[in-house]
Amino acid sequence: MEESGLASSSANLNASSEGRWVDLEGPANFRDLGGLPIATGGSVRMGVLFRSDSLAMLTDGDLEFLVTKVGLRRVVDLRSGPEIERHGQSDLEACGVEIIHQPIVDETRGPKSKDNPEGQSPEVALREAPLSLDLIYLYMLETFPQRFAAAVEALSDAQRQPVVFHCAAGKDRTGLIGALVLELCGVERDLIIHDFLLTNDRMPTMIDRHRVAAEIDGRDAEIEAQTLFPTEEILISLFTEFKARHGGAEAYLLAAGIDPGVIASLRSALVEPTLA
Repeated sequence: MEESGLASSSANLNASSEGRWVDLEGPANFRDLGGLPIATGGSVRMGVLFRSDSLAMLTDGDLEFLVTKVGLRRVVDLRSGPEIERHGQSDLEACGVEIIHQPIVDETRGPKSKDNPEGQSPEVALREAPLSLDLIYLYMLETFPQRFAAAVEALSDAQRQPVVFHCAAGKDRTGLIGALVLELCGVERDLIIHDFLLTNDRMPTMIDRHRVAAEIDGRDAEIEAQTLFPTEEILISLFTEFKARHGGAEAYLLAAGIDPGVIASLRSALVEPTLA
């Protein structure tokens, strides 16, 4: 951990993207999920939900900023157990912040089948599959609906907000959770896609910051990032097919077993009506 106080930390609320970026010394993709307009009026309330890449590189200045200025109360970590073992996690728990481990996919070996003769885990199979990214995202949503529902539920407790959810790059698993939440709030699809793609703006910085960890694992951070890079066309295809198959975020989550009260709580916390 770096020895730096809040005054010397570079963490600050950046004015770009309507003040939604939170510039930290460690993570490069930390931003507020709020600030987006809602189709029926109002906006998504800021300061409640945040999304990020891995928090393992938080500096002391970052920790102090998130605890004392943001008021962070909970972290929902979407990474698999082996990912956490390899890359670690932050010291936020020691600062009194609750950590919930809610993996979306895992690296345990799956059942052998004609399409998966080696019994690869879903995470490994997805990484090596010759699929387009929209199909990979759809596969994740359709294979792990209860895990997505559990992650959304972990974000809904008003007593544990503000909360940040994250995976490794804050791009795929985090992007899908963010898209589900924004749709529940009534944000229009084009704005959800725009929010999803904001991560692309931070990819060069993330590649640099994650290069050492990638090289330790024998991977090339830049090649890996470019191989699975979301685009507007990919996301339009994904959301169109998702809507056709599942009816949208609310229907999908209800079918996965989420309580309607959880959705109501999330909307209550996030939907900020227009003042008369």
